[in-house]
Amino acid sequence: MNPEYVVLLFERLGFQLLRRWEEGDGLRRSTVRWNNYLFELDTSRGRPLDRIEGVLNRDRKTATYKLALFRALSEIGTMQNHQAEWLPRGEVALPVRLIAEKWFRYYWPIFEAAEFIPQNNGERPGCAKPVPFRKHQMKIIEAYRDRGGLSQFLVDEAGGRLPEKLRRQYLEALKCIGTTIKQGPVVYTSGNMFRRDRGRVVIDAGAWREFCQLGHWIEPAVVLRWAEETNRMAGGQVTVAEVLNRLVVNPTEERNVGGAKEVFDALPR
Repeated sequence: MNPEYVVLLFERLGFQLLRRWEEGDGLRRSTVRWNNYLFELDTSRGRPLDRIEGVLNRDRKTATYKLALFRALSEIGTMQNHQAEWLPRGEVALPVRLIAEKWFRYYWPIFEAAEFIPQNNGERPGCAKPVPFRKHQMKIIEAYRDRGGLSQFLVDEAGGRLPEKLRRQYLEALKCIGTTIKQGPVVYTSGNMFRRDRGRVVIDAGAWREFCQLGHWIEPAVVLRWAEETNRMAGGQVTVAEVLNRLVVNPTEERNVGGAKEVFDALPR
């Protein structure tokens, strides 16, 4: 049995790996090596997947931030897990900037809606405590409303074609989102799952493995919960289906094929 699989089995049962070491065979067989593990059962923390489920279904939510964080971690875990840095003491670090970029995409279709869709309790136009990064992101949304929306923005940003003013606004939006991440769900998610470390979010390694292996299942559950919470925050004025339609928007980052098309068109027929 693969040693890493052994670790995974025990961690899913709530054990924490304290130490591991390798040694030779007691019967002096030259082809045999033994892997040794020392685990501790942490009953206060529970199984990582149970902790994730507990946050989704039982944690108090005054905003959609915890759901946005879990969605980002599911997406990164299943598609960009090479971005993670494994740390000592059973932890994994991810760049806040990477998570903030995911949030920017998730919230764009919600913010650009003709009707105001609240993302925290009591949020409404002109309220005292709106989503902190909404105003920064709205400047970019308005600039691209008649220019292809989110898909075109992502193409321009990836190609380095953002005007200087919009580039600064984008960086300001990401900075504000990053602050929201670090001061919001990282601090207030139950289970001691996260901690802050300068420009990184540090996550318990057991929970990170769950996001990597089960992210394809966790993300749909998160999206549905997000739509339900938004419906509640809007007092039923926005339906779950309407929110879902916006949360599942998949922007197309089209490649610039103009040059290739010109060459192809110039070929003799």
